[in-house]
Amino acid sequence: MKYAFVFPGQGSQKQNMASDFYSCSKLLDTSKNIYPNIENIFKLPDPELSQTENSQPAIFVACSMIWEEINKMYSFSSLSNNAGNNNEHSIQNGHINQADKLQTSDQTTVNKNDTKMIPAPSFFAGHSLGEYSACFASNAINFESGLELIKLRSRLMSKSKGTMFACIGKFDDVQNLCQFVSEKTNKICQIANDNNDTQVVISCENDCIDLINKSYKNFNVKRCIQLKVSGGFHSPLVESVKSELSKGINEVMFNDVEIPVISNKTALPEKIGQKIKDNLMDHVVSGVKWRETIMFMKENGVEKIVEVGGNVLSKISAKLGVDSFSISNKNELLDLESFLNK
Repeated sequence: MKYAFVFPGQGSQKQNMASDFYSCSKLLDTSKNIYPNIENIFKLPDPELSQTENSQPAIFVACSMIWEEINKMYSFSSLSNNAGNNNEHSIQNGHINQADKLQTSDQTTVNKNDTKMIPAPSFFAGHSLGEYSACFASNAINFESGLELIKLRSRLMSKSKGTMFACIGKFDDVQNLCQFVSEKTNKICQIANDNNDTQVVISCENDCIDLINKSYKNFNVKRCIQLKVSGGFHSPLVESVKSELSKGINEVMFNDVEIPVISNKTALPEKIGQKIKDNLMDHVVSGVKWRETIMFMKENGVEKIVEVGGNVLSKISAKLGVDSFSISNKNELLDLESFLNK
């Protein structure tokens, strides 16, 4: 049985998210070197928490803490991508490694025999911001580097231009709407995220807002909901962000990985660190091909998806015909083994 771990993006933030894991997380302590006020950020209500400079680090740290706890509770059997390899894989310092022991958050050592054995995943993937979490989980980057990049990314993106709409409708219909609005306004209006068969997100300039609200029903689009974001992400509207963010990404060492990360840009898996880095540089202006990502997984035998730190992606995946499960608290963490075995 093949499965994948996936990580959510901006929009999945909740006040006190991942609070079950605050008291036992070494990564939470580490994050305070970069965000001394991270615990206060977690406590923020909306709309403060939804601000880009707050939501992005909150989501990344929350997902990382949950991944850390998965690592403490479970060891992974041989990598599903490497047939005939009978080595067991555990987690050390937050990453999949071949090791006899793993380090817990309180720095005590636990034998693998004391953990539960589950199959290793076949893929990692993340939606937008979540691709950084996927890179951390796969061992492409370390936690501190990931959080430093999130700090830079969120600061740059908070100053972006434009806005985004979540559209309930077919891809081609939304595409036609974007073309109409762009031609009428002579402004940027294009698809940013292809989430599933009936949910597409568009990015546009603010001058497009009124025409979108007036016109979408004429294109068989059921709803267009303006999102609470600070810019038109995954589009040319954030080209200046790409330039500055790429400089930061380029300074970080990306490792080759054993379990591939599926890129938002290509919807294809990658194991080579430099190529993962290159994809991430283009990531902020490229569309998020999430529907294509899930379809690729299905075509390559993935039967189940586990979302770490939210439930939006698991709902989307379920609509695309993949058995899905989400982990946001300790009770759900305890149920992971039974979900994979059912």
